[in-house]
Amino acid sequence: MSPSEKSHIFRNLAKYVRTGMGIEKACESMLAQPGVTKGERQIYHSIQEGVMSGLSIADAMEKSSRLDALDFQMLSAAERSGRLDGGLNHLAAYYERVDQTRRRVRSGLVYPLFLFHFGLIVTTFLGAMLSRFNLNGESKPFLDALWDTGQWAIYLYLSLLVIGIFLVVLRKQGKGEPVADRVLNKIPILGPARRYAALERFTSVFEIFLLAGMKMDESMKAAGEASNSGLIRHVSRIGAKSLKNGEKLAVTFFKNPAAFPNDFARGIASAEEAGMLDSEFARWKQFYSESLTEAMNRLGEWIPKLVYLGCLFAVAAMIIRVGMAYLKMLNGITDF
Repeated sequence: MSPSEKSHIFRNLAKYVRTGMGIEKACESMLAQPGVTKGERQIYHSIQEGVMSGLSIADAMEKSSRLDALDFQMLSAAERSGRLDGGLNHLAAYYERVDQTRRRVRSGLVYPLFLFHFGLIVTTFLGAMLSRFNLNGESKPFLDALWDTGQWAIYLYLSLLVIGIFLVVLRKQGKGEPVADRVLNKIPILGPARRYAALERFTSVFEIFLLAGMKMDESMKAAGEASNSGLIRHVSRIGAKSLKNGEKLAVTFFKNPAAFPNDFARGIASAEEAGMLDSEFARWKQFYSESLTEAMNRLGEWIPKLVYLGCLFAVAAMIIRVGMAYLKMLNGITDF
């Protein structure tokens, strides 16, 4: 399911929850609207059937294969704390930003990818034509010449495929494994966006639990699970045990600077002493939300630029290669 569809679903459900309408009625109303996609219909049916059978909204949504673990964790935390509309609005805003970034990246990639493939086709064909003839005047079969000229492109595509698979696997591992999460956070441009997203989810859920009067260790564990970050999850599970034994919240943050920035830990420390944790978490949630928006804007701006630069170098290399083949042919003609 696309991020835009998810944003639409969560935004509409939040509206109905805020008005006090039962979730079954909300799903019934959404299903009656024209233009509902197959994916949306399946989710609304899952919620409706699950809630009517006695399940929570998060558990009912979990039956749908079209949603991610992040969605279940956020909704479960929001539902348990009585702040379901806040959790739904958070997910709606998050997926709206993801959708905007993807659209921006895709629109920016159209021209450089067209330039690369056009240059690849033209230069490969010309290179094959020029390399068919040797100094003895004998001609090479066109398909053989085409393979000799264009085989590097196949190796390039295979390399990109391997890199893509590796990044997908690493991304999945990063949701539960601290080491993989650390590696992903070190990637320029992408790393800061991932970290801000994780911290925004963490602070959002923690604030929801604080406002609902939940225990500190429960808030810590739930916020860590909702962060979708292997590193923060690991630290939060250990921190929840420490909090249960009487350790201060800020101490847990200070002990794990790789997961929680020092400025954030210092702000929580002073707020904990002053008894203003709820407002402090609200402030940091806003800060990380704005930082995430900026990071995703940079992501949408720089990925097309970097791809365009790479395509320019590739096209230039292809033109030089054709020029060398042409020069070789001329030398063969004038060599008596």
